Amino acid sequence: MNTSPKEIAVVMVSMDRHILKEDSTVSGRMKEYARCFGELHIILFATKGQEEKIARDGYTIYPTNSLTKFHHITSARAVGEKLLPSIQSRFLNVVVSVSDPFETGWVGKYLKRRFKVALQVQVHTDFLSGYFMRGSVYNPVRILAARRVLQCADGVRVVSERIRRSLIESNIHISAPIDVLPIFVEEKEFLSPRQETGENTVVTLSRLEKEKNIESAIRIFKKVHDANRNTRLIVIGDGSERKSLEQLAEFEGLTDSVTFAGWLKTPEKILQKATVFLHTSYYEGYGIALIEAALAGVPMVTTNVGVAEELVDNGSNSFVIDVHNLDEFAEKITFLLQDPRLRTMMSERIRIRAKELTKITKSEYMAEYAELHRKALEHFLSTNS
Repeated sequence: MNTSPKEIAVVMVSMDRHILKEDSTVSGRMKEYARCFGELHIILFATKGQEEKIARDGYTIYPTNSLTKFHHITSARAVGEKLLPSIQSRFLNVVVSVSDPFETGWVGKYLKRRFKVALQVQVHTDFLSGYFMRGSVYNPVRILAARRVLQCADGVRVVSERIRRSLIESNIHISAPIDVLPIFVEEKEFLSPRQETGENTVVTLSRLEKEKNIESAIRIFKKVHDANRNTRLIVIGDGSERKSLEQLAEFEGLTDSVTFAGWLKTPEKILQKATVFLHTSYYEGYGIALIEAALAGVPMVTTNVGVAEELVDNGSNSFVIDVHNLDEFAEKITFLLQDPRLRTMMSERIRIRAKELTKITKSEYMAEYAELHRKALEHFLSTNS
């Protein structure tokens, strides 16, 4: 089949509210995605208070305006039921693309069967990790939903080899192709020369949520700080755990040594001056912060999550530590703080490896992204002919 992506209408189902902000990175990415296809429509999980339809440059957003977050799935299905007939009157080829195999995936599964369209599923989370299962009371249900959604998918995009391997080794029957397309990183923003200032600065960059395990990062830093008072921790990011983490830092007597910087438009400016990057997540699908820190040339001490297995040569360009071994985390950070020659060597090596993993250009990435949707359509047509 030689269908061009330009002959395909894509209906995306998303939970990312940043799409509503016209100047956001996500909004800019949607604009670029829209150029790949004939049309792009986005059904967005959102509570009441949004316009029914928001036209943007090249794509259209349809907020669900749900009564509560528990109504998102039924509201999104209702939006899709109104939207799909109109799109199918203009396009022979329609692909529903969902941002996860959970809530949005369940909507996509329904729309696929109701309107006989192709379903492309994005998997950004290592949901078969035991830590994911225990991360929320809802996650066991999400895993069950993911199994059902993936079984009827026409294409599956994962962001790392780790997730692809876990799906292949699972007992989920997935007939669709599983393709790895990592998250695109604009590497040039992070490739400026290192600017260590002489301060011992440990940096972590993350959403402040339970699965990111920032509580352990603060406890690790406490051990490091006790041995070297001339050390500070900068926490870049925000989330529901911020207040409790600030309280923990205060309880540990670290108020003057820990800075909660929130989200920054240019985190690379801090990364380029960082001495060590600390990453304590229980699980990741990809771990874009690891790539960004590595491109900035920051030696890291990290858990074995996401892209770490492809990025880190343990002991050569950075260190990988068991998530529960806080003492070893502190030991390796202290080791790096005290050895500038080792830091320089690891900095050069981790940056080289990160550049190898991010050598794809934006135009190549967009072409691959569009191709994944074309392949999903091809699989759908071949199995429904």
